Amino acid sequence: MTTHRIYPAWKELLVYEESPDRKLQFQCDCVEPYQVHLPAPELWPTQTPPWAHDRRDLILNRLRAANCIICEVDRTTISILSPDNTFRVEIYSEPDDRGHPLRALRIRTTNNQLLADIHDAHLTAEVTFPAPGELILPFNLNSTRYKIAINIPNKTFSFLPNGGTSVPLSSHSVLSPQHSV
Repeated sequence: MTTHRIYPAWKELLVYEESPDRKLQFQCDCVEPYQVHLPAPELWPTQTPPWAHDRRDLILNRLRAANCIICEVDRTTISILSPDNTFRVEIYSEPDDRGHPLRALRIRTTNNQLLADIHDAHLTAEVTFPAPGELILPFNLNSTRYKIAINIPNKTFSFLPNGGTSVPLSSHSVLSPQHSV
C-alpha cells in the first residue's frame, strides 16, 4: 500500500503528499529527472510544517527513490547531491556590496573532501549525472563557457564535447582546490 505520492503540480512545482492535510511543495523544474529544491537541514524546521520536522530523512529517501535529484538550499549555497549519494556539487553565491557577487562552484565527496573549487564560475545549464560517480558540469568562467566530464572515483576530468584525455582534477589550475583563479 502506497503511503505517499510525489507528483508535479505545475511546471515549477513538485508535491510530496502523505495525506490531504500532509503536503509539501517544492520548487522544481518538472522535467525528468526532477531537480527538487529543498531547505538545507538547518533551515528545514523553519521552512516546513511541524509534521515534517522529524521526517526529513524519510522524505528525502522517498524523493530519491522516485529518481529525484536533491538540491539542498541554504542562505548562500545550493548543494546538488549526486543520485548515488557519493558526492555533491555546491553552487556558492554571496552578495557583495563592493561589486558582483562572490561565487564559486565546488565539488565535494560525502566525507567533505574538496575535489574542485572553481572561483567566479556559474552554471550555464543543469548539472547531469550520466552514471554513478560521474558528472557533467556546464559552467561559465571569465566569459568563457566550459563543459567538463568529471569522474569522481578516479578524480579525473576531460573537456567536452570532444572529450580528450582524462587528466587529474588537481593538475588543472582552474579546478584544483589548491589554486584559485
